[in-house]
Amino acid sequence: MSDAMPQLPAVSWVTNLKPDDRDLLSSYGEFIPAHPGTPLISQGDTQDNLYVVVSGSLEVSRDGQAIATVTEGEALGEVCLFDPGTASATVTPTIFSQLWRINRDELLSFINDNPGAGNQLLFALATTLATRLRNVGE
Repeated sequence: MSDAMPQLPAVSWVTNLKPDDRDLLSSYGEFIPAHPGTPLISQGDTQDNLYVVVSGSLEVSRDGQAIATVTEGEALGEVCLFDPGTASATVTPTIFSQLWRINRDELLSFINDNPGAGNQLLFALATTLATRLRNVGE
């Protein structure tokens, strides 16, 4: 059995971070297990976390209807980092999944402590949000 710490994958909005900066960012959040059938996020609940799927698969549903699947390397929850509020959907693992989670305060600490990497991260998050917003209109 390995005692190796999980690594935040170089995917999505963290792709452009140097490996050392990505490892440092990892330490500001936490790796968590997510079990099938147990909601990670529930529609209508307060939500201020950003998640990256390290492994596994999760179903996103709104009002009981499946609307998307989130798989390894994808992120979710970034809207609530910039506009804290309630979750617009329920997210439930379909298989055992490993995730990395960071909340708004932890992310702000990373950005303030590491301005160079923090600026890269903010730009990448903004790009991700803009792409998703553009795709909603199509």
